Amino acid sequence: MLLIPHQATTTSTEIWFAERRTTQPPPRVRLSVFGAGTDAELVLPATWDVLPTLDKPTFVGRVKMGGLKPNTRYLFRAKQDEAGAAYGAAARIRTMPLTLPTSQEPPLVIGLSSCFYLARDRTGQAGSITRRAPADLLPHVKFLCGDQVYLDLPVQQDLPSNPQHLFSALFDKYWLNWTQGGDDITTGFGSYLRWGANLFVSDDHEWWNNYPFATAIASNTWTSAGRKQWRASAQALFGAFQTFNGEPKLGEITVGTPGHPGSVEIRSIDGRIFRTKDISHNPKQLRAITGWLGRLKGPGILVLSQPIFERSVGWLQQNFKDAGIVDLDDFPELAEALYYAPHDVLILSGDIHAARMSRTSGWRSRMVELVSSPLSLCQGHTHQPQPASTRFPPRAVAGTSPTAVKSTTPLLENHSLVLEIVQIQGGFRATPTYWPTDPTHKPVKLDAIDFF
Repeated sequence: MLLIPHQATTTSTEIWFAERRTTQPPPRVRLSVFGAGTDAELVLPATWDVLPTLDKPTFVGRVKMGGLKPNTRYLFRAKQDEAGAAYGAAARIRTMPLTLPTSQEPPLVIGLSSCFYLARDRTGQAGSITRRAPADLLPHVKFLCGDQVYLDLPVQQDLPSNPQHLFSALFDKYWLNWTQGGDDITTGFGSYLRWGANLFVSDDHEWWNNYPFATAIASNTWTSAGRKQWRASAQALFGAFQTFNGEPKLGEITVGTPGHPGSVEIRSIDGRIFRTKDISHNPKQLRAITGWLGRLKGPGILVLSQPIFERSVGWLQQNFKDAGIVDLDDFPELAEALYYAPHDVLILSGDIHAARMSRTSGWRSRMVELVSSPLSLCQGHTHQPQPASTRFPPRAVAGTSPTAVKSTTPLLENHSLVLEIVQIQGGFRATPTYWPTDPTHKPVKLDAIDFF
């Protein structure tokens, strides 16, 4: 059985299961849980959905497990029955703390990654951090910022036009990624997913390059009917694998009490699944994000599908290569909210196939953007610096004046990012470390950044 932890709170976690079988799975799931000095056997009610894959059905289950202790590491795995042995790989989580730790305590840990292409990581180096990082760096939450699968690669693959056959072909890409490493908890993308709780946002390759525009690399997207069919399959798979209840919602995490010492608010918004040729985000969700930014009682953290310190590209590239958040019509709303935010904002994102740290000032606050990409570089690309726009906003936004952006490239290789966060007077301190997936390469630790 495949088992992946989704979001954790101070006292609970959401657990996602999947199993390929010919019979309906049991209505309850049996778990062995280890942590907080005790071992337990739990039998929890599960909600199952069936995916119509060709050779045998795939059942996707979801369980909520409560009764956990705050800021505590747990290991759990599924069992077949009361007398049976465990089966499937173990997963590890760390529940959220009640408040941000002090500098004398183990930090709040956030993981960040994007862009995993299986064909260029056949040895499973994506999971190397799970055995190299010390126990205190087990993430409380990981944000996977898109391109967790490349449904449109390899280029000009011969995908079927039959709806069920297309669904199964795209499903296989998810299954291979999610199961990479098998039951080994230290190898492969699957082990990375089982290393701490996960929150997902999508980007174009969860559909196809530059979705929703047609792409030259995938002939199924060259007609309206072909795009509609692919979109339906890809959206169903994203809902099944990367959301807990099938619906893409805003990610919301609050540590402590907003406005009080030791607190931080974190939000994530998906900039791809609702994308049209004109806007990146669901308008209602974007209004919730901009309203939250305007009401911040302390520094906040915002997770996006694509970086915001990017140059705006022209019409030709938007339509035929890759449009960014900054190119579409709802960008000014987000840019203005960031510019006028009453407190500093840390932005986390991926997409650009290069690690990057950028910073600038708004009207009353400062913005820092950390980018982690790729976890495994896709075909046809090489590791190259991707400098940020030299100003923010990168195009005219009413009511704002451009301010200078400075950016650096911490490393140029496959990697993931780990953020260590502790409270300071008036805000929090974040220390980023980029971890190469190559286990022979040393992590790159950046200077700590204070947010107020």
